[in-house]
Parts: sequence; structure tokens; C-alpha cells
Amino acid sequence: MKYKLDFYGRTEQGNRAQNQDNLVFFTNKYDYFLAIIADGMGGHPGGKVASKIAIDVLREYYDDINFKYIKEKKLKEIFLYSIQLVLDKMKEVSIEKKELIDMGTTLNINVFIDEYLYTLNIGDSRTSSITKKAVNSITIDQNLASMAKNYKKYNNYIGDGQSILTSSLGPKKELRVDLYKTKLNNNGFISITTDGVHNYVNEMEFLEILEESKELSSYTKDVIDKAFSNGSNDNMSCIMVKYER
Repeated sequence: MKYKLDFYGRTEQGNRAQNQDNLVFFTNKYDYFLAIIADGMGGHPGGKVASKIAIDVLREYYDDINFKYIKEKKLKEIFLYSIQLVLDKMKEVSIEKKELIDMGTTLNINVFIDEYLYTLNIGDSRTSSITKKAVNSITIDQNLASMAKNYKKYNNYIGDGQSILTSSLGPKKELRVDLYKTKLNNNGFISITTDGVHNYVNEMEFLEILEESKELSSYTKDVIDKAFSNGSNDNMSCIMVKYER
């Protein structure tokens, strides 16, 4: 890798009966770093099961991928195949336990390859690029609030639409896969969060916490604490990656 990476992740249950978020961040056997977050859909049966299936399947699959000689077209195929593996496992589980047929989760996969970050997004978990001056969202939330910004007929959903997904991953869910490629700066931060965090922490608060937190472990804790104090009633998860040449 051309970058030195430091990373830390944290998840909290918050004001929910259970934590349906799952996350993993790891360097695979070929020395490529991945960070993945899945947010089980709160009101849906099996949200916790769905997010765990996604993380378990993807952790195993991507651990054995050598990205060194993979071209972008092939990388897209790898991303899409990994999603199919998750869906296949979900369907297998839902056949055994029919009450889980409506399980669903968001999914956000990030792979660092040389000077680029490649991101797959389903749902409204979010990847952002952070400098000391700005927070720039890399992904676009797949919900009605995002659609309302671009389509007049959805204007009524600008406020409430944050909680209404237009895409998610599950045996019976409407699925859309968005892929992003981001050129990394010489130094910076990548933040991966579930909506229980970024819907409750504004850009200025993110930057203030980053300035005050000396360690990534402190940053992730302070961001989650801020979301909670600002009224988040959801599970809250954050992975923070610092990169520098």
C-alpha cells in the first residue's frame, strides 16, 4: 500500500431493544484494508440476523481477494458477486426460518487500493471524506429524502424521507447497488457511519470532534456520544480511518 493506515470502529445499542448494526474492519491476507458496515432494518424481522449474515459472508469472501492485478471492470464484478453471496445465504436462512423472509439491511463496503478508495453502497449507511476543513459525503443515501432533492414529486419527503429507504439488501427487498471511486489526498480521514450517527451530527460538530480527539478510538466514541446527546434513538456505529503517505 502507498498509505499508512490507522483505523478504529465502534458500535452502540443506543435507545433500542437490541443492536442491529454490525461492522468489521480488517486487513486481508494480501494486505488490503476493508471497512464494512451493515445496519439491520429496525422495524423488520431479522434485521440483526441480516446484518450479521452480510458481515460474516463478506469478511470471509474478501479475506481471500488479491486486488493487486484486478482491473476496475473485474472489481465491479467482484463487488456484485459478493452481494449475490450474501443474498444466497439470506435466502437459505429464510427457507429454514420463514419468519425471517422479510429480513433486510443496509450495506456499505470500502476497499483501499493504492491511492483510491472503492465503495459499494446499499441503503443509507454513509462513507464520507473528512479533512480539517470539511466533511464531504462520498455516497448518496438511498432514501426518499435524497430523491426529494432531485425529483419534485418527492418534495414532501425532504424531512421525513430520511427514514424511508428506497433500496436495501434482503430476500424480498428492492435492491440498487451504487459504486463509487474516490481519489485519496495525501492525508485525510474516511468516516463510515450508520444513519443513527450522521443524521444527528452536523458537519461543524464532526470537525470540532476531530480537532479535539487525539486518538481514533476517542473520535468514534465522541461522535457516537454526540449523536446520542443530540437525540439519536437508533443504533449508532462509526468506523474511522486515518490515511497518510
